[in-house]
Amino acid sequence: MMTGLTRFLLALMLGVFIGAGGMAYLMHSGAGDFLIRGSKSVQDLTRDVRNVEEQRDQLRRQLDDVGRRASDMEERFQALEQRFLQLGQRAGRPPAGGAGRPERPPRARPRRGAGPGAGAAPRGGAPAESPPEAPPDDAANDAASDAAP
Repeated sequence: MMTGLTRFLLALMLGVFIGAGGMAYLMHSGAGDFLIRGSKSVQDLTRDVRNVEEQRDQLRRQLDDVGRRASDMEERFQALEQRFLQLGQRAGRPPAGGAGRPERPPRARPRRGAGPGAGAAPRGGAPAESPPEAPPDDAANDAASDAAP
């Protein structure tokens, strides 16, 4: 009876040692990487990382291109501004605004209540009613009739 138990324990210990040695070998030799790389989820993640890196590189190129175009536009605008100032000096007119930029006239402010939609027809289609007119002033009428020959 004791011999069967002893054999079982020895086989169990041998299996543990062989398993631990095999795991150590797989981890240090790189052979374990091959087993891990073969799994479907790792392949999907690797593919996703590769796609994201490609998108990042493409966006970086686009950002560089936009920056280059913006600096080109700035240079062209400055050249155009200098040309405009030179043409104004040739014509004998001083540049408007003092800094080479024309001044804008002040914008008229709309009257209160005269914004968009004021006086528009309501949704029913009928025209909006105008406010009732004030009755004529008798004093103004008397003065107008006195002035008339």
